[in-house]
Amino acid sequence: MTNVIKYDGAPGTGKTWRLTEDFKTALNDGVLPENILFTQFRREAAHDAKNFVSSVCAIPEKRLNNVRTFHGECLSLLMRNGIVDVKKEDGYLITKKDLKEFGMKYGYSFNNRDSVEKDKMDQLTTFYTYCKNNMVGPTKGAMKVYSKEVIPFSQKKEFYGNYEAYKQEVGKIDWSDMLNLTLENGIMTDCTVQMYDEAQDMTPIMYELSKMWSDDAETVYYAGDPLQTLYSFMGASPDHLMNTEGELVVLPLSHRLPANVWKKAAWMVTDRNKYRAPKIETPKEDGLMLVVDYKGLSAYLSKRFAKYFADDETAFHLVRTNYQGHAVAKILAEMGIPFGGICGWTHDEIILYHAIAKIKDGRTPTVAEYKKLIDHVKKTDLQYVGKKEDLKLFFENNMQNVNALNSWYLSAGFIQAVRAGNPGERLTNADSMLKLKINGMLKNGVVTIDESRINRIQILTIHGAKGLEATHVFLHAAVPPIVKQGTLTPEGRANEAYVWYVAITRTMKNLIVVSYPGKNYPIPRMCA
Repeated sequence: MTNVIKYDGAPGTGKTWRLTEDFKTALNDGVLPENILFTQFRREAAHDAKNFVSSVCAIPEKRLNNVRTFHGECLSLLMRNGIVDVKKEDGYLITKKDLKEFGMKYGYSFNNRDSVEKDKMDQLTTFYTYCKNNMVGPTKGAMKVYSKEVIPFSQKKEFYGNYEAYKQEVGKIDWSDMLNLTLENGIMTDCTVQMYDEAQDMTPIMYELSKMWSDDAETVYYAGDPLQTLYSFMGASPDHLMNTEGELVVLPLSHRLPANVWKKAAWMVTDRNKYRAPKIETPKEDGLMLVVDYKGLSAYLSKRFAKYFADDETAFHLVRTNYQGHAVAKILAEMGIPFGGICGWTHDEIILYHAIAKIKDGRTPTVAEYKKLIDHVKKTDLQYVGKKEDLKLFFENNMQNVNALNSWYLSAGFIQAVRAGNPGERLTNADSMLKLKINGMLKNGVVTIDESRINRIQILTIHGAKGLEATHVFLHAAVPPIVKQGTLTPEGRANEAYVWYVAITRTMKNLIVVSYPGKNYPIPRMCA
């Protein structure tokens, strides 16, 4: 009989660490690493878990092939059983090119920039994926998937049928097919020990697969937190984890959360769904919890936060949706604060900035920096009659001569704009956000940016911050109308509470709620 253990782990209690210790125990009991399945919900988490298990258990990563996502495990099984033809000349997986061809054939537009058309396609693909993840047909799926603009059922059903027909026609599969084909063909994994992390976000088909695979297992572990269920819109439910038969173990200590932050999170989520926060221990120290009006955010960041933000600390700005992150990015960009995440600095943008900063100070850019600058300088601002590629090659071969000119073949107007701290408008191939970031950094006197510096401050969606932590969390409390409309039912309110519970519990020290009056998600005694 299979031994099933379920870990209920609140934020910071070490669910992945606990599973890794169980992994080590299985190895000590003689189980080969190749016979241990350890799944994660996201590819990034699976990569991190593999590194962690390899380090803790002293096992080479090449022997940890079964530390992977559900999709990775299913794809491997399909290949080994000849269900997927890996030698197919044009590939076995649906690509963007295939989607474009599908759209042209059936009258869909996957790359349309029109917001209405893009929203329609997002809804249709979400509907299809929901049906697959929940093992339901179009009729039942249409009843569960919420749409901002109601798409007639006939169109949803037609899309479902057309897409299925197209995949059959080209002989390819998509990501959802990996799970469905594995279940339909009853393909078993040969792992005798199975571990399912982030189990609260497993979809119905993932649970069906885990139940099927567990029939041949000796020990099965599920680790999750029912209150961190973020993917309900794909069919995930805490009920799957909590109703699975097995021994329930509550992990007792959070190493992350200040006592008052945990109390706030537990209080909020307990009032809004049927599951209660577990009784756990936390560090005794309280963190700073305060509310800042969004209109005063810039002043708070410059006058107060900058004074206590230490060099070894990190900060998240968490938003409910991607597009809300743009407004936050604009504030940080104008202030000259380096940041990552949504609209954050990329590697290429950093190289470009270093070139501009050096020219501002009369220093010579490196070859890589100069090349990147030339890519973004307008032709009219170059004192060179040839092609840009020729100029880049000339600079590479004549650095000393170019430096002696002290103009780098750039127009006086461009250099003047750089030294005035306002080169943004003279750049090409640069969007408004990049121009804002460059001008802001020059104004703030930032000489150099490194990757670690931009990683210290990040703008993330709440979903994107899942599994992460920061010293300080700025929680932007505004709720978009589309999200607010989804909370009109008890189920919708419970699902939304899980999201904000995750947000609050990302902090290791301080929680600053940024209030948008009239638009806020209600956080008890902080904002309404």
